[in-house]
Amino acid sequence: MTVPVAVEDLLRELAPQVLGTLVRRHGAFDACEDAVQEALLAAAVQWPEEGVPENARGWLLTVATRRLTDQWRSERARRDREAAVALREVPAGADGPGEDRPGDRDDTLTLLFLCCHPALTASSQVALTLRAVGGLTTAQIARAFLVPEATMAQRISRAKQRIKATGARFAPPPPAERDERLRAVLQVLYLIFNEGYTASSGPDLQRADLTTEAIRLARAVHGLLPGDGEVTGLLALMLLTDARRPARTGADGLLVPLSEQDRTRWDAASIAEGTGLITDALTWSPPGPYQVQAAIAAVHAEAARPEDTDWPQILALYRLLSHLAPNPMITLNEAVALAMVHGPRAGLGLLKTLDGDERLSEHHRLAAVRAHLLEQAGDTAAARDAYREAARGTTSLPEQRYLEARIARLDGEHTMETTTRTLDVPGASLHYEVRGSGPVLLLICGGIYDAAGYAGLAGLLADRYTVVTYDRRGNSRSPLAGPPEQQDVAVHADDASRLLGEVADGPAFVFGNSSGAQIALELAARHPEQVRAVVAHEPPLLGLLPDADHWEAVISDVERAYQDGGAGPAMGVFGAAMGMTGDEEAGGAEEPGAGEHPSPEMLEMFARFEKNTDFFVGYEVPGFGRNVPDVEALRGSPVAITVAVGERSAGEPPHRAGLALAERLGKPAETYPGDHGGFGAEAPAFAAGLAKTFVS
Repeated sequence: MTVPVAVEDLLRELAPQVLGTLVRRHGAFDACEDAVQEALLAAAVQWPEEGVPENARGWLLTVATRRLTDQWRSERARRDREAAVALREVPAGADGPGEDRPGDRDDTLTLLFLCCHPALTASSQVALTLRAVGGLTTAQIARAFLVPEATMAQRISRAKQRIKATGARFAPPPPAERDERLRAVLQVLYLIFNEGYTASSGPDLQRADLTTEAIRLARAVHGLLPGDGEVTGLLALMLLTDARRPARTGADGLLVPLSEQDRTRWDAASIAEGTGLITDALTWSPPGPYQVQAAIAAVHAEAARPEDTDWPQILALYRLLSHLAPNPMITLNEAVALAMVHGPRAGLGLLKTLDGDERLSEHHRLAAVRAHLLEQAGDTAAARDAYREAARGTTSLPEQRYLEARIARLDGEHTMETTTRTLDVPGASLHYEVRGSGPVLLLICGGIYDAAGYAGLAGLLADRYTVVTYDRRGNSRSPLAGPPEQQDVAVHADDASRLLGEVADGPAFVFGNSSGAQIALELAARHPEQVRAVVAHEPPLLGLLPDADHWEAVISDVERAYQDGGAGPAMGVFGAAMGMTGDEEAGGAEEPGAGEHPSPEMLEMFARFEKNTDFFVGYEVPGFGRNVPDVEALRGSPVAITVAVGERSAGEPPHRAGLALAERLGKPAETYPGDHGGFGAEAPAFAAGLAKTFVS
């Protein structure tokens, strides 16, 4: 169902007003919210066909009240409430726009206070705010955060039940609590904005629907509280940050860092509005954290070129921010600004003050910023170690891939020259890379990775092997000859066979990770004469697990999610099942991109990985997820086959599948450093393990 933009905008504007009126009249926030959602759905269906009613708000209020009446009528235990509700039913012409009635009150702020109740987790506050105040459907919110609709529905339901259990009243908080509760509201709006500006997962780099909704809600709060400096500061910060969105991606869809953006593409109107808001607010309001962050964004916006950026002023503002709201995350950003003014060693000195801070003891960001500054200072070895520490600490897959790519780049900087070639195979053209000398070692990547994901590992092995890496068909630089189709592991094994025929004169060593390990095993079964030894690292052979029926159902769910909503929802289903989504209840927000200045090459590689997500989840997961190797052929093969598992991935599905395969092959699995992605985060130790296995 496609709803005209004008109708959708009107519904989002009216949703909190109608809900506020219902809750004030009847209480029962959870039941009223459900009734309003049904009224919004009815309007979305009828209004585009029949036209928007003259009194749109009254129409929604009438329909929602009737839904509420019907709901309570069906509950026998509440028959005594039915009459009271029916008597209060509002005629369609009531509460007209020119009448001064209690229903005309704008309850948006009161609703926000309720949705951001301190008894709720941050993720529940965000979900409930988007639904109750933003007017988004559960399906829209689920798509925005890449989780199944059922998961989001449960989260929203739990949040409403939690509010009910606390006995919270639909009223502004007491004066003594108001400032603290308002800070919670602003934090939730900023969380929504940040998730849209720098998406934490999925195939898209940013989600304009979330940033737009966050700005709309911030405008609404600013309209109700125009004299609050921090509310003004948050709106200004959002506008100034979002103004850069048109220049954040190039024509090819790749992310463009701030220092390389075409600043003529920045939204001048948003910059003017945001700058005007913060400039005015600072004349009459004591500076608060959001105002200072907006001022920092304004300084960036004032620079016509990156080299014109007033970094000393930004440093001074971060120092003020550290005084107003002492926080280790702010200190991290201050360290980056300090490095820009006084050099990376000065920034590293400031970072040392955070070494004993328990608030960062389990956070990867300190190690990531330290790695960035060490790299700037030319200390490659220390930077590599810091990047590895950061990669081990993050639960975000996109961040982990980025950090592992940084490691790969540093590991590969001092290796032998790499030769890039292409090989035409039936239905595709394969991009492959060759480096080093000695016996041929073919590295087969899995998941959304391509040849560049193995650059660090390849560089460490190129002193003793001729290392060959490639992009699998349909991924990155290996285009298909026709439209995408469901992938077969056997076809991929034949691709690897043809590639070995091109680069090797005899049997080769082969390593594969994840789905790349499945290809390696199939290669050994189908073409044993070309393979000397295989190390299969955590092949996700789900059909070998005791709960194989469960995984068949998961794959079917992934297929349906992809057909219904594309890569985002499908990856959400797959990631949740595989335990790859991190802590959904985690909160906190950081300035987008703070402390990260990736090179164009790294950005290009990272963007390729993200773009591969669609092909991976839509066309590889079904076939690879249902793949079961010919165990008897592998047991009788002359190829030396070693199954490897990560030392830190015990219990995860690929680890369990690896153990199941090793048991069927009648030989123990070997333990390799790190987790499922240990080849990147633990590249030196991983390379040593591979070399030891192949020698033995």
